[in-house]
Amino acid sequence: MPLLIAFAAGLAVLLWQGLKDSRTGYALALLLMAMLLPAGIVYLVSLPRSTFFYAPQLAPRYLLVFAPAFYVLVAWGAASLGKRTHYALAAALLALFGAVAIYGLSSYYPGRILRDDYKSLAATLHAYEQDGDGVLLYTDKDWPVFAYHYSAAWQKVPHAQPITSEWAEGYLSPIWERHGGIWLVVTPYAGINDPQRWVPRWLEDHALAVDEHRYADKVLRLYARTHRRASQIGILAGGAGAPPAVHGTLTSGVQLVGYEQSVDRFRPGDTVHLFLHWQWLGETHSSPDYQLALVDQSGLVLKEGAQVVPKRSRGPGVVRQQLDVVLPPDAPGGRYRFLVRSPGGDPISELGTLSVAAREVTVLGAGDVSIPYRYEAELGDGVRLLGYSTTSTAVAPGDTFGLTLYWQAQSAVEQRYKVFTHVLGETFNVRTGSFLWGQQDNEPVSDTRPTSTWRAGEVIVDGYAIPIDGGSPSGEYSVEIGMYEPATGTRLPVLDREGNPVADHIVLFSLRVMAE
Repeated sequence: MPLLIAFAAGLAVLLWQGLKDSRTGYALALLLMAMLLPAGIVYLVSLPRSTFFYAPQLAPRYLLVFAPAFYVLVAWGAASLGKRTHYALAAALLALFGAVAIYGLSSYYPGRILRDDYKSLAATLHAYEQDGDGVLLYTDKDWPVFAYHYSAAWQKVPHAQPITSEWAEGYLSPIWERHGGIWLVVTPYAGINDPQRWVPRWLEDHALAVDEHRYADKVLRLYARTHRRASQIGILAGGAGAPPAVHGTLTSGVQLVGYEQSVDRFRPGDTVHLFLHWQWLGETHSSPDYQLALVDQSGLVLKEGAQVVPKRSRGPGVVRQQLDVVLPPDAPGGRYRFLVRSPGGDPISELGTLSVAAREVTVLGAGDVSIPYRYEAELGDGVRLLGYSTTSTAVAPGDTFGLTLYWQAQSAVEQRYKVFTHVLGETFNVRTGSFLWGQQDNEPVSDTRPTSTWRAGEVIVDGYAIPIDGGSPSGEYSVEIGMYEPATGTRLPVLDREGNPVADHIVLFSLRVMAE
């Protein structure tokens, strides 16, 4: 990219020198500034942290702001060369930039898939939301993605807003009084600004009934304010569209009339959110249990699902049931389809299809890694900590130190957990509202190896760069780590030798902060 910028800048200077019209010169200068200024800012803020106090991870989207000026400048240069009868040079210029663009796109898109970030969640909102309901995004850091999938009106909890019980009371009260129920969209960032959960606690204290739907690291909750809204929980809204029909029906007291599947491309370890629509027949009060299987094109079973008990309807009409299917972490790539089977194993209904893009990862065993500091600890759900390494045990305020954790899955982990790395001191930090002076939370390996992708026995090398608050006083600090459910904040317990929970965090070592 710097080479292309320099090339375009040199071309603009040459054109500027060859043009006598001052207005054209001003236009060229404006184009050049529009192209180079954003690129220069992106370059400056992306310099290593040793130069500046913070350096965001560079992403291609940061460069989109100067793309219009860049392509206009290239087109202008080609047109100007054509007017001077340099047709071959103009054609070569366009061919060069076309080849660079095609090459960049060819390496950018392979392996990328549409993630089910808010798509299934928004589909559930559309299915159940009724007139008089309100939608509250908690918090609004992901608002562009949420707004893309959910186009109706919604309100937000600001991501940068420190939340206290008084703030929650003043902010939520008027919203609460205007609606029969509030749909709270709990994002993965909710716990950052509201670690005490003041927003959901306030809604829980005032609601007559609560209904919850989970989507990996997000939660959708309905808090019913009125008795009328509480009595209609679980009943589909009248405006919800009809789901795709299934190929085949079940007739043992209940009929499978449709299904929903918001996304059809996945990677191993991903969760498929499948929604079945049931129609209960007559006064039937029971039905057999069915099974959901995922099979490939040849009929080979990739995953034998658990028993499916058709969800009962609270009223007349169709009832919608959510099934979450976690793809095996070693699932081979290919196309698959869902089958609903009878208790005897016979296929009854064929549902949607999906494709799996196999992950290309290097699987490490215990003998493939060298762990500087052994620290073995058992966590819940089959997660084990083997040890850690660190770049330093003494830092200055404002510094960043590296921490690498070595995890191992004793068995396949279907739940996705986030790792927390906290630096805690003895002095209260007013800015964080706690004793926290350093933190980095994310899914393992910078969100690229969710725990649901771990294979039994595999060792995960998980690195972190933890910034220390610039106002940290001198003293000894504890480095604590652990895992938690992103959607609820519930921590994974640390177990003793008998498998009993004894803590919700692990203290690795003491870090010394030396202020000048």
